[in-house]
Amino acid sequence: MTSRTGPRPCSTSWSRAGSLSSSPWRGQPIAVLSAIDAEEFYDYVLAHSPEFVTGRKAAEERFARGEYGEPLDDVIAELDAEDQDPASA
Repeated sequence: MTSRTGPRPCSTSWSRAGSLSSSPWRGQPIAVLSAIDAEEFYDYVLAHSPEFVTGRKAAEERFARGEYGEPLDDVIAELDAEDQDPASA
């Protein structure tokens, strides 16, 4: 029995129209390529970041319990006060 090392060959096709392309290996997809712009890339990375996903779920649970957090005006006022306080620098 021989052992293979290194990358396995697979067929790859790319569509310049930005549609999805798959790379099959023995009839099974192993990768999907999709053309995206920079904004879509960062949205994808953020949406799949474990820290962000955990935080978003926690926020959704708090919202469902009726905990809406701090009003935006209060947060902005607090940040402005910190910026103006020379001791916080």
